[in-house]
Amino acid sequence: MDEIKSDMNNAQKSVIQLQGELLDIKTKELDSVQRTVKTAVENTVQAEIKSYSAAVSKHSPSSASTFTAENLKKVVQNVVAEEDRSRNVLIFGLKEDAGEKLCDKICDVFEQMAEKPRFEAARIGNKVAEKHRAVKVSFGNSSTVHQILIKAKELRLSQCFKTVFISPDRSPEERAVHKQLVLDLKRKVTENPNKRYFIRTGKICEIDE
Repeated sequence: MDEIKSDMNNAQKSVIQLQGELLDIKTKELDSVQRTVKTAVENTVQAEIKSYSAAVSKHSPSSASTFTAENLKKVVQNVVAEEDRSRNVLIFGLKEDAGEKLCDKICDVFEQMAEKPRFEAARIGNKVAEKHRAVKVSFGNSSTVHQILIKAKELRLSQCFKTVFISPDRSPEERAVHKQLVLDLKRKVTENPNKRYFIRTGKICEIDE
């Protein structure tokens, strides 16, 4: 019995020693994991700060040297607004009637392009007599917008919608730039009618007729 008790005591001591060693190993592993996580988080935060700083420089170069929470808020708002616009198009020249079924009209336009996307649509701006307000159409993603814009030129061949024009949902700054491009294009057409001019990727291009 004494020998058995002695063996049991020795076994318990061994178990206790092994538990202590295991606990020590787990503690070291936990410290290692914590250090790894901390480093990863710090690197991610620094990368995000650099990214937001670059965005601030892009949207507001003068404020890049005074990076503040307010600047960051404005940048985030701009990014969100740009993301929202990337899922929209504007339709101009679509006849407006009292009590109109706007979605049916938009469906007719898209059918001319052999497209049947899901969308939401609404007139924008204040109603002015004898003028048709533009229509803002929102899709679920920007890929649909890209497809619609590619096929928009087909409306020129349609008898019903040849005066309807589809454009991206541009920011105020982008609209100002595009308006100037259109004015420059009209001037070039007047000055040199033997060439055909068109706007592509923010530039005026020309080819011989």
